[in-house]
Amino acid sequence: EMLRSLVGSEMCIRDRYSGEKTPDDFIDAIELQLPEKTFLLGWSLGGLLAMHLASRLPARCEGLISVTSSPCFSANIREGWPGMHPEAMKGFSDQLQADPEKTLLDFFELQFMRLPEKSAMKQQLQHDLTQRRKPHPAALQAGLEILASFDCRERLYALSCPVLHLFGQLDAIVPVALADTMRNFVPHHDIATLRLSLIHI
Repeated sequence: EMLRSLVGSEMCIRDRYSGEKTPDDFIDAIELQLPEKTFLLGWSLGGLLAMHLASRLPARCEGLISVTSSPCFSANIREGWPGMHPEAMKGFSDQLQADPEKTLLDFFELQFMRLPEKSAMKQQLQHDLTQRRKPHPAALQAGLEILASFDCRERLYALSCPVLHLFGQLDAIVPVALADTMRNFVPHHDIATLRLSLIHI
């Protein structure tokens, strides 16, 4: 709800996240709304933001849960870090500027690709998505910029609060291989893979 309030309308986007601002300004806007003591839970982009916030607020954050998220969404072949290749991110960004509606549909189809065509979950999710208000293209571009530019791995490793990372076996966006990478990278965190029920959306 907090993220939706920040990016859900064109006016909020202009005020909170214009081309003259940075992703850190976006984080600042969320931080202002947090209570003094907080437990952070974030999904996908929200998980990346939650990791960043937890590292900035070590005295205030009492725990962190990330769901189908990553401290660095960009793949790094040299480091063996799973993720989305920078060229693919740029392709999404270019397509979003040219045709926002088609880009959104393609993104959702990518998430559904590992579900059986006639599964009840797929049909229900597709129905629910058609009923929701479509996000503003500027908000989507802001999210892509954060996904492409944020690397919270060092900050995440240094966290002292309890941390749980949940991954989905059927996730087509955040590769399930990241779970094993994370077990080696942050062995002091709890990491679980939900094998049957969790796709990215």
